[in-house]
Parts: sequence; structure tokens; C-alpha cells
Amino acid sequence: MLRNYVIKLKESLRTFVNLFLLFLLLIIGTHSAGAEINNDGDLHIKETSTRILKKIKTKDAYIRTAYISGKVKYSLPFDKKLKLYKTYKIQRDSNIHIKIYILLRLKVADFVSNTNLVKYKRIRKRVKIRKTSEFNLNIFNKHLDFDLTIQELNNLLLGLSLVELGNGEYSSKIIDDQLIIDQDDIQTSIDIKTAEITNISINSKRRVAEIVFSEFVPIYNNKLIDTKTNKHPLITLENGSILRLPRKITLVTPNFTMKIYHENDIVVNNKINQKEFLINK
Repeated sequence: MLRNYVIKLKESLRTFVNLFLLFLLLIIGTHSAGAEINNDGDLHIKETSTRILKKIKTKDAYIRTAYISGKVKYSLPFDKKLKLYKTYKIQRDSNIHIKIYILLRLKVADFVSNTNLVKYKRIRKRVKIRKTSEFNLNIFNKHLDFDLTIQELNNLLLGLSLVELGNGEYSSKIIDDQLIIDQDDIQTSIDIKTAEITNISINSKRRVAEIVFSEFVPIYNNKLIDTKTNKHPLITLENGSILRLPRKITLVTPNFTMKIYHENDIVVNNKINQKEFLINK
């Protein structure tokens, strides 16, 4: 009887050990599969980020100057609205000349920036001159209180990133068809299919804002003529993609909204006379 009891006990122990080992194998297998999925997901994000950021940098490096014109609409505090027409001559990274018009293209103001200074001259108003490092959009209007470097302003007008994406520490993730890069308190959303920046969110102690780029159009090379079509050819970057820039740019801050509508042809990389950026005190 004792012998039968011992035999049954051994069988029970053997069964328990087998079940325990099977349980361990299931846990290890599940963990390994999960790790493999995570690694595959991380690898996909890394490969996508590398590919997209390379295209972003190629586009950024190509554009050295630009001539743009179009309407700007402001929604200011106290339900105040303002409509202007502006022309921009941009020389990256920190030179810009803006001519500002109202009504039937009546010029009312000039804004010039170079490496060291910014100057705002408005008809029948005192000229404002500041160091470039002290630039703020409120130089145009007291309600436009938003810190923005000239380089950031130029990049905003061209639909480019406000920071050098991929340089320094950053994190990336993919949500739907957007690659999202978090870097220096700025979140940049990039359309994976087109490699165009569609949204920039700024959230820091110094400033909070949302920038939206839309209505991308191909840019033509006005220096060349296609002999077959007798038209300007599209600009093709070295990676084979067509250069596209946004016609519509919206900047939303807690205090105001600015909507920029580029009209006519956007001209890039034409030579700009350096007198455009001279500032006489």
C-alpha cells in the first residue's frame, strides 16, 4: 500500500514538473514573440525616420533664396481683424526683406533683417531698429507677441522645419501616415508618402504655438526653358523628388492667428541684390 502511494506521488510530481516546464516555455515564447514584434516596429520607425529626414535635409539644403508674395490675414485680440499684402525676399538663413501693402497695393511699411539687425519702417511712424537676437513678431503689431528667430521666420514661410531635424537628441514615432519627430520642445509631423512637413507644435516655457502647412504646389525652375514644351521645367532635387512648397501657412498662438496665402509663382534660388538687406541707422 505504501509502495502504491509512493508511485502515485512520483507520478503526480512528474506531472507537476512537466506542466510547470510547459508553462515556462509558453511565457518565454510569448515574451520572445513580443520582443521580436517590438524590435521589428522600432526598426521600421528607424528606417522610415532615416529615409524621410534625408529627404527633408536635401530640400532644406537646396533652397538658398526665395521670392514670395501673397495675402496675410490676422485675427487679433478683441475680435480685431487685419488684412495685408506682402512680398518677401528671403536669403537664408537670416536675411529677409518684407514689403507690406494695404488696400490697392498701397505700400505702408518695410521690414529688413540681416545678420546683426532688424529694422521696421512704417509710414508716419518712428523707425524701429533692434538686434537680430531680440526679434519678436510684436515689432509689427503689439498684439503679435511671439518669439521667433529670423531663421525660423524664413523657414516658416518656406514650409521647412524650425530645427535641424535629426541633429542632437530626438525621438520619433509613427501615427497613421505621419512620422512625428520630437526635438527641442518642438514636435514636427511629416507626411510619410510625400515627405512634406504638415504640422509643427511648439510647447515650451517660452512659447506655445501650432503651425499648419497645406496646399503644396510644385516649384518651377524659371532660369530654364524646356525646348519641347517652351515652359519652365519643374525643379527636381538630387534624390529625384519634385520640389514642393506650401501655399497656405497658418500660425496659431494663444493670443493671435496668422494665415499666410502665397500667390503667384514662388521663385527660388534667384540672385538677390544685397542692397535689399542694408540697414542704415
